[in-house]
Amino acid sequence: MEAVGGGDAEGVGGGWERLMLWTHVSWLLHPNFASRYPSDSFVSGFVFIGAVALLSAESYIFVLSNAKLSDGSRRPSRCFPNPCVASLVKTFEGDQMQPSDYAHEDIGNLVLLEHINLTIPDQSLATAFYVSGLGLTRDPYLMTGLNNMWINIGRSQIHLPHGDAQRLRGHVALIVGKRESLVARLRAVRPVLDRTAFGWTERADRVEITCPWGNRYDCLDPNPDQSNAPWSRIDLGIAYVQLDVPLGCAGSIAAFYREVFNASVEVRDHNGSQQTAIAVGTHQQLIYSETPAANLEYDGHHIQIYVANFSEPYARLAARGLVYDEEPHQYRFADVIDPVSGAHCFKLEHEVRSLRHPLYARPLVNRNPDQSNRNYRMGGDARRGVF
Repeated sequence: MEAVGGGDAEGVGGGWERLMLWTHVSWLLHPNFASRYPSDSFVSGFVFIGAVALLSAESYIFVLSNAKLSDGSRRPSRCFPNPCVASLVKTFEGDQMQPSDYAHEDIGNLVLLEHINLTIPDQSLATAFYVSGLGLTRDPYLMTGLNNMWINIGRSQIHLPHGDAQRLRGHVALIVGKRESLVARLRAVRPVLDRTAFGWTERADRVEITCPWGNRYDCLDPNPDQSNAPWSRIDLGIAYVQLDVPLGCAGSIAAFYREVFNASVEVRDHNGSQQTAIAVGTHQQLIYSETPAANLEYDGHHIQIYVANFSEPYARLAARGLVYDEEPHQYRFADVIDPVSGAHCFKLEHEVRSLRHPLYARPLVNRNPDQSNRNYRMGGDARRGVF
């Protein structure tokens, strides 16, 4: 684009034109002008439209005067611009991303890790742990009976149908808020959860908590030093699910998710072994971590994920005979295999849903656990922040 003018005293971008425009705006908005027509809505409307038109003209002049010249150079205006346009120019020019950075914006085909499903034998103990202890919220609209309960955590959930206790072979990382409030709540429910597996240990960057039936949750501290972590910008939610797998499986599992789901996958070293980290949306991960003590016994617990491309993963899974329970908008598979050899690596049921599923992006109620009848503040019932 060739600029019409770029100097301070000539062309469309000159200082004289800017001076005249801003003089007209100041005159239209001056109190003395408005006081002449205190009740004339027509004149007031004319004043407003005139001011907007002149401000728009200034914005247009600023963009033209900062456009690239025909030889590729740029001659920025030295006049004070419309601050809104200046902000846009800074965003797209001063802080412009390089094409080499664009790969960091990719998230792959997996969009959201929406829920984890674990059966429990006692709903009252679950309420004490998940609602009173962790400070989460029971879904008030769905599964409100005695046979199932859904626990909201940001945009995700933990589903707890009634049954024999299931144990995840690994742990779940959560973002639940400030450590001080969390530990105070855990202390308050300790008498209720006595004689169960419940307990917690405070670490440097997290609180490691065990539920009454042995499932492990890491409640992560907000940490500015970990600002590159995908979950660093959320205030409430499931950050990742980490599963313990046998030694030598991480590479095969990574290849499986790349080939079947076109997922964004990283294989990395961790404590002398390997981990496969699979990106889910913009702030979650599914992690398979090699460990010598991996427990291969599987009791039927499952995770649920939303995918953007729904049909192609289905076709790849079906071709290998891995898919089952096909329903509108969803299907399931459980066996994670080496895509080359077909060797079995791990078993975990995945409930795979399309973005057309009626429950996708359903707004979830998240209460503020610090609100009580003793410190009640109007408007403070709901959790604030990025979920």
